[in-house]
Parts: sequence; structure tokens; C-alpha cells
Amino acid sequence: MKRILILLVIAIALFGSAVSLAQSKLPRKVPRGKTYVYLNNSGKEIARKRAGQNTSSTGITDCAQITCPSTFGKDVVCWKCVERPITSAQ
Repeated sequence: MKRILILLVIAIALFGSAVSLAQSKLPRKVPRGKTYVYLNNSGKEIARKRAGQNTSSTGITDCAQITCPSTFGKDVVCWKCVERPITSAQ
């Protein structure tokens, strides 16, 4: 029983690291010569950042790099992101 549990833990660890390697992480600043476009779940543009700008935006989190629509230029990198409503402490 212990062997099965150990093998299961190892398999989960290996699968988790393989998934994380496939995802691109949003850098702190947009690289030179690039434009980042943030899209929501519907594919609607929610933000656009130019080279040298900070990539963080208020209320936009959990971004994953996706393939841009064919109408975008070659210098554009698309990110599918989640918009979070800004809440105030009460």
C-alpha cells in the first residue's frame, strides 16, 4: 500500500511540473519591440501594454499566453486573463 501511495505522489509531482513548464509566465515589463494585449474569456480586449511598460494592471490577474488572432501584428503577444472586481474593505 505504501508503494502505491509513493508512486502516486511521484506521478502527481511529475505531472504538475510538466504542466507548469508548458505555461508562460507574464514578465514584469513588456519586452522591447513587443506589444501585450490582454483578452478576457470572451476574446474581448481588456488592456494593451507597449514595450517598456509594467505588465501589471489593476484588476487583471491569472494570465496565460495564447495564440493571437491572425489580424494582430507579429510583434503582438496575447494573454488570456481574468478580470477581478476591485473591492474595498468595509
